[in-house]
Amino acid sequence: GLLCSPLFEGKTYGEMKDMVDQAMTEIGMKGRVYLHCEPPSRYEKMRRLVQKRWPIEK
Repeated sequence: GLLCSPLFEGKTYGEMKDMVDQAMTEIGMKGRVYLHCEPPSRYEKMRRLVQKRWPIEK
């Protein structure tokens, strides 16, 4: 899945992964969900990355 959050601004990918892992642990889903995480400032990069597999905007 895709996850775009303002909480990710200024964080490294490791910090983003740790935040997501902590949230997934709280709800019992750690290790069961794959998320591509980007801050809102990199939304265009994320949109181009998945555009071929999941047409988001046409």
